Amino acid sequence: MNVRMLALVGTAGLAAGCVANNSDSGMRIVGNVAVGDTCVVDGAATTFLDNGLIDTASIVGYIFTPAVVNDLVTVGDEPTGPKTIYVTHARVDIDFYDSNFADLSVDPGLLRFRVPTSGSVEPNGGRSGFSFEVVPPELLAAIGDQLPVPTQEAPLSRTTLDVSVTMVGTHGSGEVVSNTFRYPVEVCKGCVAIDVGPCTGVPAGFEPALGGACGVLQDGTLECCDDYTVCPAVAAEGCGDGELQANEGCDDSGIAAGDGCSATCLIESGRACNIMTPGLTGNASCASGVCTAGGNCT
Repeated sequence: MNVRMLALVGTAGLAAGCVANNSDSGMRIVGNVAVGDTCVVDGAATTFLDNGLIDTASIVGYIFTPAVVNDLVTVGDEPTGPKTIYVTHARVDIDFYDSNFADLSVDPGLLRFRVPTSGSVEPNGGRSGFSFEVVPPELLAAIGDQLPVPTQEAPLSRTTLDVSVTMVGTHGSGEVVSNTFRYPVEVCKGCVAIDVGPCTGVPAGFEPALGGACGVLQDGTLECCDDYTVCPAVAAEGCGDGELQANEGCDDSGIAAGDGCSATCLIESGRACNIMTPGLTGNASCASGVCTAGGNCT
C-alpha cells in the first residue's frame, strides 16, 4: 500500500506530544508518562516524555504509557459510579513525516488499528495510568528494511512517526471518546544499543545502562559487550573481575599489562609476590615465574 504522508512541520511540531479535539468529552490523555525502573504507570505522575525512541531491532513494539484524566464532575451527593469512565480500547493511527517512506508496503492494519485495554477513571479529576503497544514490531521490521545501514560517515539512520492515540470508553450508557494525542516516535537503526568492547575488559562493579523499562530498545540506552552478544554488559568471570581466584596471582579489575598486574592476572616485575590463597602463591604468582628471597617478582 502507499502510506499516507504528512506535510513537514517545524521542529516544534515534532518535539512534543500534543492534543486535539474531543477535549470536552470528559476524558483526556494528559501525556505519556516517563516510567521509572519498571513499566508501571502512575496516573498521578506529572513527568512526561515529549517524544519516543525505539530501535528497529526491538522484538517488542513501542509501549505507550498515558495518564488519563476524567473531567466529569459530580454534584452534591451524586454517586460517582454513573460518571466513572470505563476504558475499553484505544485507537491508533500512524503516519510518516519522511517522504522516503511513501512507498513502504505494509499491511494497513499496522498503521490503523485498535488496541484492547481496560481500566476505570473516576470523576472529579480522577487519573489513571495505562500501557499498550502503539507501534507494532512488524512495522519496525519493515522500516528497518528500508532504512540505510549506519556507516561511519553517516551514523544516523532514522525516521520519525506521527502516532495519534485516542482512548475510548463508556460511562452510564454512552460511549466516551478522548482527545486525540499526537506523539512523535523516532525509529532508528542501531542507535539504542552501545557495545563497550570485550566483556573481559568490563571492570568489576560496572553498572551498565539497561535500556528502557517498557522495552530494552525503547527510550533508553542499552550497553552491551562482546560485539553486542551480551546485553546488558557484565564483567566476565575470571581475570579482570576484581576477585582473586585460584589461578591468579593478582586481579586489579582490569586486563591491561604494565600496571603491576599482567593481562593474565600474574604479578609483574618489581611487585610483591602473592602469598595469599586462594590465588597462586610464590613463584607461581609471578609473570616471570620467579619470586626472589626478598618476596618480589623478578
